[in-house]
Order: sequence, then C-alpha cells, then structure tokens
Amino acid sequence: MAKLIYDAKAIEAYWGVAKFTSLRGWSSSLTADTADSTVAGAGSGRTKEVGFLGGTATVTCLFNDTDEMLASKGAVAVLELLRDATNASKGYKGPAVCTDVSIGQDKDGHAEVTYSFLWSDTVTATVTKGTA
Repeated sequence: MAKLIYDAKAIEAYWGVAKFTSLRGWSSSLTADTADSTVAGAGSGRTKEVGFLGGTATVTCLFNDTDEMLASKGAVAVLELLRDATNASKGYKGPAVCTDVSIGQDKDGHAEVTYSFLWSDTVTATVTKGTA
C-alpha cells in the first residue's frame, strides 16, 4: 500500500511508538480559551489573556479483518502527526486520550477505521502555513 501523499510528500502518524499503517489521512484542531483581563490605571484597561490550550485530532486508516486496533477508547499515549515524513519538525506531537474508535466505509466500499483523540497536555505544533 502506498503512503498517502500530501503536497508531494508522504504523511505519517504514530501512537506511542507504533505507526498507523494504511494511513488515509489525519486532521488536528487546536484551540485556546481566552478570558477578559482588566487592569486599573493608564492604558486600555481591558485585554484578552490566553488560557488553556486544547484540541482534537482524528486519524483515518484502511481496515481489514486481520488488522489490529492500534488505539483503544480511553488509552493514553503520545500522538504524533507528521505532515512531512522526511522532516519530523513539521507536525503535531503531544499526549492524547483516544476518545473513539469507529469502523466505517468510504465511498468506494473500502473499510476504514477512524480514531478520535483529545490532546491532553502541551502540544508541540510546528505546522505553519506555507511550509511544505
């Protein structure tokens, strides 16, 4: 099975030290809570402060009856999503909790397994717009 190509480069994903095989794709969404902060004295007085960082991620792979589930619901490990398999500095990495494992079918009738994750601590995010 050929690796999924993203921008002419192979992507990869890992759960702990185990590599997701037959990878179809991954996505990640990082968010930061904000809170109003009021300061007495000179200046604008009201600013926004960044709170806790969090987010979600999904990984989709081809699946057949002989494949083993790489992650199970409730499991905790380091999730690593690489945009460029030849350069580990282009991706996301951090502790995550597996929140769901679902098996479905794509439009062509191929069985797929989709893993859903909740980032549980600091996520190193080095994917930036425009990097290949």
